[in-house]
Amino acid sequence: MAETGVNKSSWDSITRNVSSSTAGIAKLNDIRFSRTDLIPFTTFNEVFEEFNKSINKFKGFTRKDAYKMEQAGQNKLDDDAAGASAMTSGGGLK
Repeated sequence: MAETGVNKSSWDSITRNVSSSTAGIAKLNDIRFSRTDLIPFTTFNEVFEEFNKSINKFKGFTRKDAYKMEQAGQNKLDDDAAGASAMTSGGGLK
């Protein structure tokens, strides 16, 4: 029979790597032009600001999602332990 369950240390390592995978995504810095009134150039900083907000949201989402996956691994371990305990004691799952 195939082994089932989760290798918690391996799982946690993977989720930590996912959580930190966005660390290298940097914010965009404002660009300052000395003189221009051309619309595409005057809105750069507004676009950069929205982009930076999106980066922050994405990083937060990634951290939260990785944490949830880490908790799922722990839940699997807990469920397996409860099931094994019930089976060895001759009872069923409740």
